[in-house]
Amino acid sequence: MKRSLIIISACAIIAGFISCAKPSPVNITELTADETTLKPEQTTVLHCLVDDTTGVTYSWSASLGTIEGLGDSAVWTAPEFLWTTAYDTVRIVATNAESLSDTASIELTVEVNFQSLDANDDTYTLSIDSASSFSTAQYILVGYDPGWQGFFHAFIKFQDPVIPSGETFKRARIKLWREYSEGDNCNIAVYQITQDWQGVNVKPGSEPSSLYNTSYLDTASQVGYLYFDITSIVQNWRTGQPNNGIMLRAKEETVTAGRRDFKSREAEASRRPALEVVSW
Repeated sequence: MKRSLIIISACAIIAGFISCAKPSPVNITELTADETTLKPEQTTVLHCLVDDTTGVTYSWSASLGTIEGLGDSAVWTAPEFLWTTAYDTVRIVATNAESLSDTASIELTVEVNFQSLDANDDTYTLSIDSASSFSTAQYILVGYDPGWQGFFHAFIKFQDPVIPSGETFKRARIKLWREYSEGDNCNIAVYQITQDWQGVNVKPGSEPSSLYNTSYLDTASQVGYLYFDITSIVQNWRTGQPNNGIMLRAKEETVTAGRRDFKSREAEASRRPALEVVSW
């Protein structure tokens, strides 16, 4: 008798038959965004439509940008900065009161203008060698070498980046391929060169004048890429200061300074120095 009461309470008697109600599914019929292509820091509003909104809750997620929203709409914000154009998949899960759910997703694009400019001149100097030119060497060296007992300075020059009309310059960095390391730490200083030069003529006694800009502590010793942010230097070029390139040297020139050998513009194309610039 108790079992019969339970069955009847969960079912309806229709025309002499017992009919148990089936849970109603939830179906997402549309997922849209006001804008699907954006710039960094821009926002867009997303809208979700379901066929029956009764008791439905919504859960939004994104992997690249940030998203805020609890109901059937949400605001997505692009990342503050990107070096390259990137894509984000925004996902929504709609769940009804009977714990049935449906999922939908939409792809958003964050678009930036990325330039990679090759070096048009480079060389290095060795403090104990005032005669040799290293402008055609496969490497540019920085730091101190205990075998040579001398200090290396590297010089790199790039063409001016061209920022498209209507866009704003955002950031710049130097990309170098680290081929050899000596010493666990090498604190590399970056200088803005203020005097014109040609690699073939640069010697320890005739290095172009320069101004200290920043430094980077390289703690890695494995082969691979190393990046130096030179946004402020490129901004100086854009506001009228001459583009004479950069110099790299050990920040503190001591026998414990360490040494780094980077591929030069005379090396294989994929590992040459590059100036990377982003605008939007």
